[in-house]
Amino acid sequence: MKVKLNYDNRIISLPYESVMDFLPDASKEELKLLVAVFACPEFDGKELSQKLDMTEKSFSKALKSLEKNGIISIDTEEDVNAPDSAEVSPEQPKKILKKTSNPNSYTPGELADIIETKPGCADLINSAQQILGRMFNTTDTSIIVNLFDSYNLSEEYILLLCSIAATRDRKTVREVEKLAIDYFDRNITTYEALENELKANEERKSLESFVRKLFGWNDRTLITKEKQIINNWATVYAYPRDLIKLAYEKTVSNISTPSLPYTDTILSNWYKEGLKTVEEVEKDIAKKTKKGQNSAKSSFDTSEYFAAAVKRSNFKKN
Repeated sequence: MKVKLNYDNRIISLPYESVMDFLPDASKEELKLLVAVFACPEFDGKELSQKLDMTEKSFSKALKSLEKNGIISIDTEEDVNAPDSAEVSPEQPKKILKKTSNPNSYTPGELADIIETKPGCADLINSAQQILGRMFNTTDTSIIVNLFDSYNLSEEYILLLCSIAATRDRKTVREVEKLAIDYFDRNITTYEALENELKANEERKSLESFVRKLFGWNDRTLITKEKQIINNWATVYAYPRDLIKLAYEKTVSNISTPSLPYTDTILSNWYKEGLKTVEEVEKDIAKKTKKGQNSAKSSFDTSEYFAAAVKRSNFKKN
């Protein structure tokens, strides 16, 4: 049997796997509530229970059943705004991005209106679905629209988040939302800033791999302090590999054993002195060595002169 679906502009999307597993044992109340909450995820429990002709007890029981079966996630938190007195730049909206089961109280009609009228929104939804390889339900669409419409994150920025999620093999809108929260909290809110952060992260990983091999750590888990030191080399010092290797060699030469803190001290001193390449370091070492030799020679000559002067003085007295 094949049926034709009759609808105008509004569609209710349901998650196929979880709903199909749930249907055989679902009660009448659970089925009514299932359709209702996917039609409008933001609702007043008392009003909706009356509209569905359900007692508050049966409504609550059906709601918990939907949550228990993994079809919905219940979030009763209210939207959070930054204090009015806080100074916020135009690039930092007062809204605080946070994880919710429904980021904004969009009705299906409102979603359809935003997607249709806001430039770039329809293309964003389509492209995001292609990258994540899935059709969005109402909640998925609400999350993407919320990031785009309420938090003014660019289309390119959101699609880059989708690409990150896909690369990590976590192709869900929830993962995109999680990434957005993390970067938003760190004030990484533009495409350029996000791209720079990704490049910096790759450099940190690459340098960590280099240091592991250099110090012979193999697959040992690094402690927080070690990660901080390596991160500092990558982001603050931005030193080339050959200079880090030279500092390692100086470490082993001086104390006969690999030591990350000792190597860090050497690199820190070079950084303070403005030395950025192996050539600059070698010239500085040669200069200091020559200066030390001259100082030692000068000290020796002075001692000889003093001794000769004392000898002459004693000779005259005799």
